[in-house]
Amino acid sequence: MLSDEVAAVWRVPLRTKVRVELREHDLGALVGRMEVARSPAFPFRVSEPLFLRIGNVEFTDRQIASWVLVD
Repeated sequence: MLSDEVAAVWRVPLRTKVRVELREHDLGALVGRMEVARSPAFPFRVSEPLFLRIGNVEFTDRQIASWVLVD
């Protein structure tokens, strides 16, 4: 599955409920299921930002200060 490959390359927990602490974003933290907001170009380059979302809120992997899995 493509999202599994993306998750492995960028080391983020896609399709999983998480609490994400953000930097340089209007919101300091989000809780919800992390999804890819825009598909990255192939071949994958971790040097390029990955556009993510929780609900309708978008952010990049570079804005993630930390994340933890939640039930």
